[in-house]
Amino acid sequence: MLFYKPARLGVLSTRLVCFTTLALITFAGHGRAELVSTGLLKSPNLSPFAMLASTPSAKSAHLVPANTFEVALSHNIANNFVSSSTKNEVLTLDGESSSSDFTLSYGLLPNLELSIATSRVRHSGGRLDGLISKWHRAFGLPNANRENVADNQINYRWAVGSEERASVQGLVSGLGDTILGLGFNLHSSPGQRITVRSSLSLPTGDAKNLLGSGTKALSSFLIASKRMHFLPFSSVLRLGVGTTLSHRSTKVDVIRRRASASGYAGLAFKVAENVWLKTRLEYSQGRFESSIPELNQANARLIFGGSIALKPNRVIDFAIAEDLSVAHSPDVSFHAGLAARF
Repeated sequence: MLFYKPARLGVLSTRLVCFTTLALITFAGHGRAELVSTGLLKSPNLSPFAMLASTPSAKSAHLVPANTFEVALSHNIANNFVSSSTKNEVLTLDGESSSSDFTLSYGLLPNLELSIATSRVRHSGGRLDGLISKWHRAFGLPNANRENVADNQINYRWAVGSEERASVQGLVSGLGDTILGLGFNLHSSPGQRITVRSSLSLPTGDAKNLLGSGTKALSSFLIASKRMHFLPFSSVLRLGVGTTLSHRSTKVDVIRRRASASGYAGLAFKVAENVWLKTRLEYSQGRFESSIPELNQANARLIFGGSIALKPNRVIDFAIAEDLSVAHSPDVSFHAGLAARF
């Protein structure tokens, strides 16, 4: 399914196009930066119930250098379509979700990094449904019964019996959850890093509108990065594994597993002086107590994209994320980001 995604780029939001254009005008140039090889493509799982479950994003093993600020801006957009039911539960996800993210990081010491991240989240009908359905019909791919509902509508709903656990039937937008981060480098040698990262998610997003989790969550990850020499070009292998602990939400009547595991494996390789291609496979354990498979089973995503150094310590990146576990994550997600160090 990866080959049809470029055809959709023309219908992405105007904000994404303006963001990219502004970055190219402001930061265009030549240069070499560590950030282009060490930065990790940020492509969060924008399923509204992944946000409700405080699903953490993958992080890099490389910290911001001491006495240095890093500012990262990104925009992500995802198309969701799920229709699933059991004897007493119904889950419907039909719509598009997007997030505009801001992260500020600071290298307090050579082996210690502090960060704060916030986002603005939006759920709407979107504009990609028609293109996705046409692609599926053209190549005989499963369409998940998309043809039975109107295009470009918003309907996010989880019901248990006669009780509505969560429901969004119209456009909503607002502040997402705020995440405080701490990174500590355990080992550093030429071409190799081992780092522990912890983050505390604060429920600043409106959980009733599926803009946040509605509860505090603590995530801890052990992350490793190592340069590889078996390929004919420079490459970096990345691995990460961690757990997330959270309370049951008091704002939304859902039952979470209090502990869940996540992990990723990725590879980055240099294709030009200022260009790196990057791919990553992500895994997240199911977070909810539910009879709906899309809520209680693990999800897997494949992320592919690249980073371009526009000036020293100025990097722009793009990525596409594909759901591999069928309906456990958005069908397709797009990412564009800009990072700068000062």
